Amino acid sequence: MKKDLLLLNFALLTAAIFAQTPRLALVEEFTGENCGPCASVNPGVNITLAKPINRKKVVPIKWQVPIPSAPTTTWSLYQTNKTGKKK
Repeated sequence: MKKDLLLLNFALLTAAIFAQTPRLALVEEFTGENCGPCASVNPGVNITLAKPINRKKVVPIKWQVPIPSAPTTTWSLYQTNKTGKKK
């Protein structure tokens, strides 16, 4: 009985020690230059990721993607960097 209790205590202690290993999380964010919801959410996400407690636990990955939207007359990266523009 004493051996079983010792073995059970050792197993529980070992599980408690190894179950709490620190892990690194990846946060993937897709954003675009003319995305209205992105502009309202991104500052809050950036503040949260920049907190000192999160710097060693989280790695942010941010992607700039061409989110489709209605064409506008304002300046945009898409309008200035069109490739294969015909004359």
